Amino acid sequence: MLQPPVRSSLSLACDKARSLSFAQRLYYAAFVLCMFTTMLMRTTFYSLGPLAKEDFEAVAYALCAVLLVAKLLSGFDKSAGFFVALALVAVGAASVYVAGAWRFSLLFFFIAAGKDISLRVLAALVLVVQLGFLVVTLPLGATGAIDSVYVHRLVDGAWVPRSSYGYSHPNLLGEVLLTIACAFAVLRFPRFGVVDFLVFLAAGLAAALLVWSRTATACIVFAGLLAAAAPFLAANRRRRTLAAGAALAAFCALGALSLFMMVFYDPDVAWMKALDSALSTRFSLAHEFYEVYKPTLFGREIMYVKTEEVLQAAPDNAYVRTLVKQGIVPFVALGALMVATFAFAVRRSIYDACVFGLLVYAVVAVMEMYATNFTLNYFLVGCAWTVFGCWPRAAREGEGSFAQ
Repeated sequence: MLQPPVRSSLSLACDKARSLSFAQRLYYAAFVLCMFTTMLMRTTFYSLGPLAKEDFEAVAYALCAVLLVAKLLSGFDKSAGFFVALALVAVGAASVYVAGAWRFSLLFFFIAAGKDISLRVLAALVLVVQLGFLVVTLPLGATGAIDSVYVHRLVDGAWVPRSSYGYSHPNLLGEVLLTIACAFAVLRFPRFGVVDFLVFLAAGLAAALLVWSRTATACIVFAGLLAAAAPFLAANRRRRTLAAGAALAAFCALGALSLFMMVFYDPDVAWMKALDSALSTRFSLAHEFYEVYKPTLFGREIMYVKTEEVLQAAPDNAYVRTLVKQGIVPFVALGALMVATFAFAVRRSIYDACVFGLLVYAVVAVMEMYATNFTLNYFLVGCAWTVFGCWPRAAREGEGSFAQ
């Protein structure tokens, strides 16, 4: 049974849903459709349907874009924020046209239309949809009712299979566990108690023992520690300012490190090789991609490189992938939005659930490309609040009440 604080947050989410404007309903409908489509494509359920995967994705994501543009245009005004939002839509549309990057490009549509959107409503939707997929996919995948993908890992000289339990890759299940834990933390923020500890503990153990994902386990542990520190960090203005400043510094440092390693990685340099090894050769692969594919304005659609006779896809580092696959313009636009959002939080002494989540995914981005998927990193809605200058009052005051 859900504990009272969580029940009250979910109840508040339901009350909020009943009072939504038509434009807000368009946004949340697009969010649920995008999340449902993404998760459907990341499980093996899609193989059971009559539609081709690519066709279904294209139609669903295009409909999401239409709903979000309708939501944006419904609030037409002559403010600077509105014209910045239109520019973001143009960047997203260009990225789709040139690189075919629907999942990535939709984040610009979601940010552009996110002026009056609640983070906690988004978290509640994530919790419902992700848990719904999890409780259906896990047993069906474990029993063989739907296909599972097996990826082998070398352990003590032997190749050991890792099952995806119905997802399209074992690491995707780890991604889901992180997403669920973070959504729970958002609904509770800034509170942290026994129930929160148990949620993060269960997610971390499942990622480590069921999925065998070192990345997901490390990210869940980091997110849990950050959530546990929330009551202390959000307690007064000075602490909130310092926490937001640390988040800004961490984002800039991690992004700079990723790009530096992408350009200058050298296996003969001991510290570079050690760091690359700890991150499963992500930096050496990023460097090899950079050597083959120099950044272009709006990226490229297909990108593979042969590494030690193995054909590899783009590297699992969201900073690098955004630049070399999605392009210079989307990279600069997203980077500027993130820096502006963290800077806004520092200036206004904000350390709320949104800044918490942006910091978690700034760390995740070093190891996983899915940090730029809005339905997972929906904390990017804070970029919309910054563009329109409408950060929730409760967040500015450091309260734990329902945002927006």
